[in-house]
Amino acid sequence: MWPIHDLPRARALINEFSTVAASDTPRRVVNRAGHIAERIILETLLVSAPIIGGHTRFEPVQKIIAALHRDYAKLINFDELAVRHGMARATFWRRWAEVVPQPPARYLLELRIREACRLLAETTRPIRQSLNLPLVADSKMFYEIFEENS
Repeated sequence: MWPIHDLPRARALINEFSTVAASDTPRRVVNRAGHIAERIILETLLVSAPIIGGHTRFEPVQKIIAALHRDYAKLINFDELAVRHGMARATFWRRWAEVVPQPPARYLLELRIREACRLLAETTRPIRQSLNLPLVADSKMFYEIFEENS
């Protein structure tokens, strides 16, 4: 158990999870529910990371994770993202590795795959129309990545 420092954010995520879990078609929302549960854990766990010098040591990593969840469909340059959040490249990679079990690019790919699964389950639009991701240059490439990682 860990302290929750951003209770309104935690409540919002829990409410979102409850809404999804109450769906009449639970098989269609399993991936979405898993994604929300992961966000509840990551976003509240990172907020309560050890405090160093009056600031949460992993606060920049937490902000980067939030940015990835918000902007997953955009092209992401992790080195630029680190600098925008006040970290040198090496510091970012070291702190990321202390908190997240996979490299940032893999984390982003898995986030995109989960979002693709959610969109495929929740919409009836064609894949290309539903997925406006930079990694989807063409349907064949997306299919290969999706097949390999889902």
